[in-house]
Amino acid sequence: MVATDGHRLAYIEKLDSSQSDGDSDIDVLIPRKTLVELSKLASSYDGDIGLGADDNHVYFEVASRLLVSRLLTGQFPNYEMVMPKGLDHSTIFDAVALGHAVRRVSLMADERSHAVRFHFTSGNLHISSQASEEGEALESVSTDYEGVETQIGFNASYLQEFFNVLNGESVAFEFKDGNSQVQLRPLMNDGYDYKYVVMPMRI
Repeated sequence: MVATDGHRLAYIEKLDSSQSDGDSDIDVLIPRKTLVELSKLASSYDGDIGLGADDNHVYFEVASRLLVSRLLTGQFPNYEMVMPKGLDHSTIFDAVALGHAVRRVSLMADERSHAVRFHFTSGNLHISSQASEEGEALESVSTDYEGVETQIGFNASYLQEFFNVLNGESVAFEFKDGNSQVQLRPLMNDGYDYKYVVMPMRI
């Protein structure tokens, strides 16, 4: 499954799909509202969810309930072109610690851009933000980073939404340089390959 809004991209793949009963691929565009409803139905259900589709609809079977949705029309962006390649730098963070640091620093971010700056130095990540009238914020997080000194700007809201759905696991933060997309990847895959790609912003 892939979702993107042009500024960030979420990708998840089941690593072992050999138990699938289907004999053909399902390639459909699903409305966001449908996935929100599916999430509500599945939140209290611990079994398998059935999936099917025809030319105009997609079907989700959750226990005794059946969710039917119309499909979206159009061409999905070529997300494979966005997936970063040649990620020269990688460092590991505790997701809770980094998420809390981003949340605190974002309180002083500009209300329109929500911009925060990541400044990587050897052994540390310095996260900062500045609002012209309110003030500025700075936090430092220890890391195993040993690469070249690098600065990257982000929309803090995009990062916070990623950390909000994690369960405290460690996260790999991977990038090529300060001007290219960044990939965040939980290290505990639990049978899934999950990647979150964020485009940088100029600040």
